[in-house]
Amino acid sequence: MGTTIDLWPVGAEVGEGPFWDTETRTVFWIDVRKLALHQQSSDGAVIATWPLPEPVGTFAILADGKRALVALASGLAVLNLASGMLETLIDPEPDQPANRLNEGKVSPCGRHFVFGSTHDSDPQQATGSLYCFSADRSLRTLAGGLTVANGVAWSPDGQRLYFSDSRTSHIWVCDW
Repeated sequence: MGTTIDLWPVGAEVGEGPFWDTETRTVFWIDVRKLALHQQSSDGAVIATWPLPEPVGTFAILADGKRALVALASGLAVLNLASGMLETLIDPEPDQPANRLNEGKVSPCGRHFVFGSTHDSDPQQATGSLYCFSADRSLRTLAGGLTVANGVAWSPDGQRLYFSDSRTSHIWVCDW
């Protein structure tokens, strides 16, 4: 059985975070610098694009399939996929206006969203952190002093959390 690779020329500047939605059989992804969330069919046809008011670092489609949690430069918000309206939830870094939120994933149990931050114009500065936003809308700082919090993943059994600091070339692992 051969491998097929298709090329979808989407014109992204910084395309990231592809997520395959089994319910809709579509792929969602973001363009960090062109400020949008996109949805495409399995053949690459554009289904929807949601312009966003500022850079988006990551997202998660919520369980209802009608909304997305988006990590914008200024904080977390819920995007209504039908109306395009945003509901601001929380700014985890009000004291770090030069930072933007970056890379994140939903935990294996689906109740936590782990995401990072980075200094937007100088990713050498260690002003980034790793956060956990929970279904009860609580926020915890998991790690600080990072340059580019990135690469969030869990072990297959869901017992270990991995994340990287891209600029320092470190991969961190901890009990989850």
